[in-house]
Amino acid sequence: MVLTGAERAKLWRERQKSDPRKYSEYLQKERNRYKDKKISSVVKPIEDMTEREKRRTRKHWRKHQANKRERTKQAIETNNFLSDNTPPVSPENGDFQQNIRRTNAQRRGRKKGEKDRSKAYRQLKKLNVRLISAEKLNQRYRQRLHRMKKKGKLSSESPRSKTNILLKGQNVCPKRRKTLMYHFSLVEGIKQKYRDNKSEKKRQLIRNVVKSNF
Repeated sequence: MVLTGAERAKLWRERQKSDPRKYSEYLQKERNRYKDKKISSVVKPIEDMTEREKRRTRKHWRKHQANKRERTKQAIETNNFLSDNTPPVSPENGDFQQNIRRTNAQRRGRKKGEKDRSKAYRQLKKLNVRLISAEKLNQRYRQRLHRMKKKGKLSSESPRSKTNILLKGQNVCPKRRKTLMYHFSLVEGIKQKYRDNKSEKKRQLIRNVVKSNF
């Protein structure tokens, strides 16, 4: 039977992998060939690509990884089927079957590791987006508070009133509103304690505490 080019290439790779020394030399040659391509600009590093090229490259990577996962899945299913439907092996073939099981376990471990890393990356990305959003919102509130202080709108208001004025027209969750109200209450309490204390030593202590925390 005549083999196709892809089948011949697959057989050649399998023969290479059967000899660890030759396979190691083959991998080193491939790495050197890739470096030469980068030097001669045949292959662009990802940081030198345009946004469009990055998207195209990542799409190719995702497709390659999906194909790789599918091949691995099919290989595992084939091995599991053979394992379930093959008669008990003779003692001399026991080591071979044990190696197959060990290889399958290693593949499953690598697959789980890749899945965990991908999940952690997605979670980190979501947290980063939320952090940036919170920082922008915090900056907007600080600017608004500064403008209101300059206009004297917050000088004689209660903590609740100050919170309502500052957040007027804003869609803010109750927890954030409560935190801001607590902030105003804390500031007002510190100011009142400072005004009530006639001792300059105690006033200095309050000023030092405020400076060290804010």
